[in-house]
Amino acid sequence: ITYKDVKGNILKVNKAVEQALGKKSDELVGKNPSEFMKAHETNFIKTQDDIVLNTEKTHQFDTITIPKSQYPFLNRDMHYSVKKIPIFNNDKINGILTVSRDVTELIRIQRKLENANKVLNEFASTVTHDLKSPLAAIRGLINVASITEEPSEIKNFLQIIEHKIEILEDF
Repeated sequence: ITYKDVKGNILKVNKAVEQALGKKSDELVGKNPSEFMKAHETNFIKTQDDIVLNTEKTHQFDTITIPKSQYPFLNRDMHYSVKKIPIFNNDKINGILTVSRDVTELIRIQRKLENANKVLNEFASTVTHDLKSPLAAIRGLINVASITEEPSEIKNFLQIIEHKIEILEDF
């Protein structure tokens, strides 16, 4: 949780923010993120803050990813869900409360589930194909047998159909 004034200066942070940024509270309070973050990051934060300041409404933003390659103190990519809440004093916004929730584990589980779904879909496709092939052969043999007048050919078709059914039963 971070509390900033309307100019973007940090007024208060919790321990989780200290850990996420690798800085102590006294290194952050009174400073603007532009003093210790990269320009593209502060522009991103300012854009979000401007939306809250201009609409005077709470906003839930898309999950943001902080790559470990940009911050040496991170041991993995981090993913955050960010909610920004305008704080009012006498009907005028005097600050923004930012609640960032670490959703890294949720993202990891979501990706794992997506991969499992992909494998399951591929398996279902293979099974469907394996089931349809004997059924299509059976249907074709039935159609040919229905127009064949030669009993020995019909008997041969029935033996092939029986074999295809056995394949399906063993499946």
